[in-house]
Amino acid sequence: YAGTYVDPWYGNVVVGADAKGLTIDFTTTPKMKGRLEHYQYDSFVARFDDKGIEPAYVSFGLDAQGQVDQVKMKPVSPTADFSFDYQDLDLKRAR
Repeated sequence: YAGTYVDPWYGNVVVGADAKGLTIDFTTTPKMKGRLEHYQYDSFVARFDDKGIEPAYVSFGLDAQGQVDQVKMKPVSPTADFSFDYQDLDLKRAR
């Protein structure tokens, strides 16, 4: 899962790996850094270090060869503030 994912409008989101597991870093928004907790299958929950930032489901999509090629996101809470528009991101793995 680790790698750089790019949205044409937003820019880079970096998924990293360390001894504790996976991390997520929205590189152009300094407060949007945190950890990915496994949810199910190829899906995780992003819990940001800044607790004021809404948690999000992070789902990795696979190509025909079984390689991760995209990421989809959506807020965990259905009542999340509309400004947490994760679902609008079109994150593709950087090549």
